Order: sequence, then C-alpha cells, then structure tokens
Amino acid sequence: MELLLSKTSSFRIEASTSAQSITALDQIIAVYLGKGVTLDCFASGKPPAQISWILPDRTFVREVGTVHAPLSPMSLLQNGTLHIHSLNFSSKGDYKCIASNAAGADTITYHLHVAALPPTISEEAMDTVIIQPGIVQTKLSCQATGEPTPRIMWISPRNDVISVSSDKFQIMDDGTLVVKKVILADEGKYACVARNSAGDDVKNMKLESQPGITGEVKLCCNWYSQAGYLMDVAWAHNAGST
Repeated sequence: MELLLSKTSSFRIEASTSAQSITALDQIIAVYLGKGVTLDCFASGKPPAQISWILPDRTFVREVGTVHAPLSPMSLLQNGTLHIHSLNFSSKGDYKCIASNAAGADTITYHLHVAALPPTISEEAMDTVIIQPGIVQTKLSCQATGEPTPRIMWISPRNDVISVSSDKFQIMDDGTLVVKKVILADEGKYACVARNSAGDDVKNMKLESQPGITGEVKLCCNWYSQAGYLMDVAWAHNAGST
C-alpha cells in the first residue's frame, strides 16, 4: 500500500514481542520534500520490548533523543516513535523498526519515498494589464502551487531581477508584483518565475498604458460675421450640447 502525504504524518504498528512473528504489514509511504513524518513502533509484551531502528544508511538507533545521522534531522521518542523533522532526497529508503525482549523479536519496515511537485502558475494570471490614466500604482498577480512551496521572483522589461527591497516595486507574500508611481517607462513585458527544488514555471505578462488626456485641453473655434449680424456659438460632443 502506498500513501502520499502533504503534511506531517503518523503511522502506527502493533508488534507483539511474545512471539517472533510480524503482526503488521510493511508500509510504502511517500511524503513531500521538506515535510516531516512520524513513524510509530508500538509494541506490547512482558518484559517490555526494547525498540530500535535501522536507518537506510544502516545506522543503528536505540538511544532516545536527537539522532546524529547523515540523513535528515530526526529524533527517537521515549515510546519508540521515530520522528523525521524535514525530509530531503537522501531521506528515502527503508526504515526498519525492531521490537525485542527475552521472548523474541518482531519487525516492521517503512519503505519511504520522497516526492516533489514542480511549480504551476495559476491560469488566472492575466496576460496583459492596462495602466489606466491617472493610476498611481498597479498590480501584476502571480500565484503558484507546488511542493515544496515555490519561491516567486520577477524579471523586469530590462531583463533585470526585481529586488524585494526596491523602492519602485514591491513583491507581496502571495507573489503579486506592485508597480509604484506608474509612468510610461514602466511599460513592457514582465516575467513571473516560480521555482522550487523540483523545477520552475514562467508566466509572461505585458504592462501597457491606455491613451488618455491628463492635462488641460483648449479647442479653438474661429468665425467671421458681417457687420450688423449677431451670431450664437455652441459646442456639442457625444455626451450632449453645452
């Protein structure tokens, strides 16, 4: 049986020490990179069983406390549970629990796989964002999923990586890029890059300005009339006459 887990997970086995027989099936589990996992090994018998573990690199663990091994940081708890704090790719392999006393021994093996999902940028991200006349700032949205959680960075139209400490730009926690004090020079193609240890994804977005009138406009109307004639002048536009 294979299980895929996205959060810290717990498994329980019952190992009888009164007879040398395996009372639980071996487990095949997959856990996302960077997550934690708890491997339980509960045993019953008289006298009480001694719990020990054999790690994938053949390290033998019996002492309660922090495990000093080349693999991921882990701890052996008083009840025999082995807790792996943060998985990396070297964490994969077989973890064997041994419950033993004077009457015999029982074992169970966890076959641990480490999984990762490459980033995927949401399809809701807009291809083009229009700068409206008079707008002070605008936002480019870029949300991504993946395991481990992707890191978002932005590339400017000048092909520079936008700094998180920039005065001109702000990158929010959800990956959204805020462009401050928008001017025409800010137009161009921006690239959102979502990256984790499993790969990356890129989404290009265009920032364009919408033509508009921002200052005072004067419209002139010159006319000529003969002496003795009075003329009325009126203006009209598509919203009505004035």
